[in-house]
Amino acid sequence: MEIWVEFKDNDWRISPDPVEVHSGTLVQWRFKADSVSAKHLRWTVYFETGNPFRFSRDATADIIGRLEFANETLSSPDGQHVGVSTTITADKPGHYKYGVRLEDVDEEEELGDEDPELIVLAIAR
Repeated sequence: MEIWVEFKDNDWRISPDPVEVHSGTLVQWRFKADSVSAKHLRWTVYFETGNPFRFSRDATADIIGRLEFANETLSSPDGQHVGVSTTITADKPGHYKYGVRLEDVDEEEELGDEDPELIVLAIAR
């Protein structure tokens, strides 16, 4: 499942939101920013209290279930930023609020933070 995260004119568009997947589904975030003057952006997807991933490669997780992973993008000649996260498997059923934060790396400034939802459904047996 691809979750599209777009940032344009200081406004977020995350699709789908909420996203529903069955346990065992691969999840990946795709990032796109337009109308941003920054040359170097950092996109961070984070789960504050619990996450649906048993194994989180290329990410940092602690014992209480907090998880975050980041991707950086550089602007193309037309000023657009595009990127993609690592792909991870949503294993644990439940409702998970998570955050997506966007930062200008060079200016060390947060450009925005959004809080979508990921719902992992158990597989019917």
